[in-house]
Amino acid sequence: MQAKEYLNQIRDLDKEITAKLEQCDQLRAMATRTTASLSSEWVSGSRQSNDKMADCVVKLVDLNKEIDRDIDRLVDLKREVIGKINKVKNPDYRLLLFHKYVNGATWEQVAKNMSSNKRIYSTQHIRGYMHSQALKSLKLN
Repeated sequence: MQAKEYLNQIRDLDKEITAKLEQCDQLRAMATRTTASLSSEWVSGSRQSNDKMADCVVKLVDLNKEIDRDIDRLVDLKREVIGKINKVKNPDYRLLLFHKYVNGATWEQVAKNMSSNKRIYSTQHIRGYMHSQALKSLKLN
């Protein structure tokens, strides 16, 4: 696995978690609609509506467990990545990798965060040369 692919695992897993959280919201809304229709029904014993609500609840519980596992994986992955980034000798490269891959900053934000009174970095320099050198300095083994 290349350094960039390795580091992008954080972003990818974070996006998966976000998508699953959106799915949870949809299931909650569906369960709420099912519950609302149940309470407005006058005829008792509507088995089909009860089954729909139960299905939604089961799916929601399962999805929440899956999200919890993914969050645990994300925390572990970030810890592992930070450990590897901390071994990079050049402090500017460490900072670049941390901002971009751990914090998920844009290239503009990385350049702004890395710039100081003594030195101003352009987005192009950060994204091009420095990023390339930072990736080369990252040891995955």
